[in-house]
Amino acid sequence: MTTWEHDVVEVDACRLSVARRVAGADRVAVILHAQLGVEAVFRPRGEALAGWDVAIPDLRGRGRSVCRDESMYSWPRLVDDVVAVCDRVAGNRRVLLAGSSFGSGLAVATALAHPDRVAALVLWAPPYAGAAAGWTDGQRAIQQRNLAAAPGDGPKWARHDPESITAALRGLGFAQPFDDVAQLDSIGVAVAVSPGADDLHLPWIGGSYLRHLGHGERIDESTAAFSTFARRGPN
Repeated sequence: MTTWEHDVVEVDACRLSVARRVAGADRVAVILHAQLGVEAVFRPRGEALAGWDVAIPDLRGRGRSVCRDESMYSWPRLVDDVVAVCDRVAGNRRVLLAGSSFGSGLAVATALAHPDRVAALVLWAPPYAGAAAGWTDGQRAIQQRNLAAAPGDGPKWARHDPESITAALRGLGFAQPFDDVAQLDSIGVAVAVSPGADDLHLPWIGGSYLRHLGHGERIDESTAAFSTFARRGPN
């Protein structure tokens, strides 16, 4: 049975709760959950990487990572959070960085800002087409419902500190994690993309990523596909 440890990484005024599995391995993976997710949801994906060190943070304002100040939320701050987690778990080693939905946007933003920290990317159901394209009307309506929802309305909300998740959603609002999907042309590492299949995670967005990635490949969303890609990757 896999043993997960709890760690805390401090970044500016926020304390990030991080689940870690330490195998003493050369290969390291950092997995980023979705907008209303928590780290526990992705532990099975971490467990599939036998022989890897794995870290899965509760992202700022989610789960046990309490941060109630709305002004403390921006994509650059979130990227700093990811880098701080990488520093803690990987030192100067590059990591396999994987993200789902909101986490996929954060993974891309991190790879663009700090290409030296990323050995490979896995992007599940990306919803972000970049600021130049913006949100579709359907995406905007879904996000607006999230922004207007009362914390505690259902199990996805109950996993978070109410003031923190409210600050997290309102602090970012409709901001996109990068300017234009063409920026993905500069990502030189292997990338696996599993395009989404609903009104928030539109299939054409993942398809546009693959068109701009020189080392991109399409995978399905299964844990098996993730572990297969990771095993043959450069990490």
